[in-house]
Amino acid sequence: MLEQLKQLGFQKDSETCVWKGKNQKDFSYSDGDETENYILNSIRTSADKSVYSSELSNFIKDWPTLYHLSSRRSNIIRPFANYLKGKKVLEIGCGCGALSRYLAEIGSNLISVEGSPRRALITRERCKGFENVEVVTATSELVAGLRGFDVVILNGVLEYSPKFLGVNGHLLLLKTCFEQLHTSGILILAIETN
Repeated sequence: MLEQLKQLGFQKDSETCVWKGKNQKDFSYSDGDETENYILNSIRTSADKSVYSSELSNFIKDWPTLYHLSSRRSNIIRPFANYLKGKKVLEIGCGCGALSRYLAEIGSNLISVEGSPRRALITRERCKGFENVEVVTATSELVAGLRGFDVVILNGVLEYSPKFLGVNGHLLLLKTCFEQLHTSGILILAIETN
């Protein structure tokens, strides 16, 4: 998979360990500077960055921090844990890495993709020390050429795709995801609602 990233023009930043492309577009999805910097600092200062970290739980103070730091977030894919172990997984729209960390812990070979450079950095921090995880800051169309995955995960992403990919963005994203899977691969799709 790393060779595919290189062929698509991505390079791994030696300082952040996040893969970056040359054609990165502005990606305006955020919980705000203050909130995301707080989450980044919370993760950086915690010795235990695991899914069940009591240290990270102590930093939960509002909805965004609950969403990104709570162990409950991984419940959405927990039923698939046995299947996901050892599989090549592409997570599109990884946010701040709550699912990425879970996938790392269960032993998936993961490429986590996030349009926001800061959120990609947060995910890299959350998955620090895991050699089975690569984090890419890119929009979905820039990684569309990645192929051969056992699993593609879209969690809380499809519902926003028209905003970033146009009026038929959801159809384009689904088509791309199916092309990224090998012939017996599966798509895990979750729509988040309030």
